[in-house]
Amino acid sequence: MPTGPSPSGVTVTFGAASDIDRLEPLWLHVHAVHQESAPELGPWVDDATTWAKRRELYGHCLSNPDSFLLLAARDERLVGYALVTVEPDGDVLWNDSWVVGDRVAELESISVLPEEQGRGIGTYLLRVVDEELERRGILDLVIGAVPGNPAVQFYERRGFTPNWIILSRFASRSAS
Repeated sequence: MPTGPSPSGVTVTFGAASDIDRLEPLWLHVHAVHQESAPELGPWVDDATTWAKRRELYGHCLSNPDSFLLLAARDERLVGYALVTVEPDGDVLWNDSWVVGDRVAELESISVLPEEQGRGIGTYLLRVVDEELERRGILDLVIGAVPGNPAVQFYERRGFTPNWIILSRFASRSAS
């Protein structure tokens, strides 16, 4: 695991597909932040739907042997996680416009329980992600975020810059 001290009382370990169900409350927090950050992007799916879809995605991600799940716990209580997928450069959007390595990682999801935020857990998880990617020889990492999400500033402080914007026109928005 990482070098350097962890936030007080927090341990980070690798997770597995068998841990996916434990992530539900943390993902539902992310889903709520998305809705609060950009209500104009609604209508949003309900919690049961988002978790069913996310659970399926996580299972697919973790079927890739290069992907990994990190679990952050305090006194055996899960307080955060990060899920990273890794794809060959030909399987992603980046190599047709930018010089990238032969593998590009994506931080698929990161979440810290609201009552645990501001204690360095997210920063620590990203440090562990960085160290694990470096250990694997992967230098490139992308992160997606909903516009208005306060996490964007957190990512920018860690050296990430916006370089791709996805615009949408969903019929359900105009029907409201």
